Amino acid sequence: MFAALMAVAVAACAQPDAQPASSPQPMPECQVMARVNGQVIVACEVLWQVNLILEKNKGRIPPDKLDEITQDLVRQHVMMMVDTRIAYGDFRATVPQADIKAIYEKLGPMFDEQEVPKLMKGVGVTDPRDLEPRLLELQTSMRERRSDFFTTMIARQWVTESVKIDRTVTHEQLLDYYENHGDDFAVANRARWEELMVRFDRFNDKSAAYRELAEIGNLAFQAMASASPSPDEPVFGELARQRSHGLEASEGGVHDWINKGSLAASRLDEALFTLPVGQMSPIVESPYGFHIVRVLERQEAGKTPFTEVQDEIRTSILNERQQAAYDDHLAALRNKARIWTAWDGDLPGPEYAAARDAAQRR
Repeated sequence: MFAALMAVAVAACAQPDAQPASSPQPMPECQVMARVNGQVIVACEVLWQVNLILEKNKGRIPPDKLDEITQDLVRQHVMMMVDTRIAYGDFRATVPQADIKAIYEKLGPMFDEQEVPKLMKGVGVTDPRDLEPRLLELQTSMRERRSDFFTTMIARQWVTESVKIDRTVTHEQLLDYYENHGDDFAVANRARWEELMVRFDRFNDKSAAYRELAEIGNLAFQAMASASPSPDEPVFGELARQRSHGLEASEGGVHDWINKGSLAASRLDEALFTLPVGQMSPIVESPYGFHIVRVLERQEAGKTPFTEVQDEIRTSILNERQQAAYDDHLAALRNKARIWTAWDGDLPGPEYAAARDAAQRR
């Protein structure tokens, strides 16, 4: 049955060659895939996303699996839209028409400033003038993307504002969260460091590279002796910018935090986690060149102190409460909704949730 529906849907959504952005071609009617409280969801609303996924995976999908994968993707995207339509329908039934118009006017600039750049990146264009023709290739349009953006944003905000949560978080609750989510606050053994480096491919032989770095290292040692820097104060700056070949040479040779074991060069990794903080290393060889490193800071593996993460924990607890309240409110709306899909027929709210989850696992 679904193969026949898909054939009708794809045929209905087929378009002639894309028109210029100044004169977008109207989208034709499409096969109805779902109904939600009288609202319809048609295949054309999701085929552009399906087409984009298939395009990005071209050559990796076996030809004999293409129809099956296409059908699964259409089903997944349609099922994902149902909750949005449930919430949006509740919004339209509750909010006066005049207020709805004002909300749409406020969302317009948000679409232009936030969503359009995301769309451009997602569909692979860099010039805004190319966006409409590209969307038409994928069987959608700017007008449809704007409408879908408005619907989605309104639905999410409507449910969010419809729920209230207890915003009181006790000290005991903070401590319980800290103890029960230990992995979230684990700190790896890590180091922040600076480097002087010469690459082998810049010299005729290794001995020439070694002599060059030895000379640079002597200058760095003299600079340290005269400046007497604190252990966490970088000293390689100008030397690194002028003579080092390292990846961070332009930044004075300073590297941000790295975890123990993350460097491919094991000797370099060992030096960073055994060398006293603030002390220059001897010359260390890697597959790419010679290095002199100096550890600016090092943290042993452990757990971030509770006092440093209290605010983060409070935010996490409130976010969890908000999400739970959001899910409960949406479930209540879903239980009152009339839902029909082309795959499952009429679906009571709880059965729809199970069918949606099953579609996502396909």
